[in-house]
Amino acid sequence: MPSDTIWVVVGVVAMFAAFAVTMLWADFRTRPQQPATPVKRRPF
Repeated sequence: MPSDTIWVVVGVVAMFAAFAVTMLWADFRTRPQQPATPVKRRPF
């Protein structure tokens, strides 16, 4: 494989990896916080 093709593949994979990391970071930032202690509920 020519070296130019390898650089293009590395660049495309790096862009997808950066996009995935950004989406995970945004998901964790916007996820509602869970209380540290679970709330006890009465069983019915």
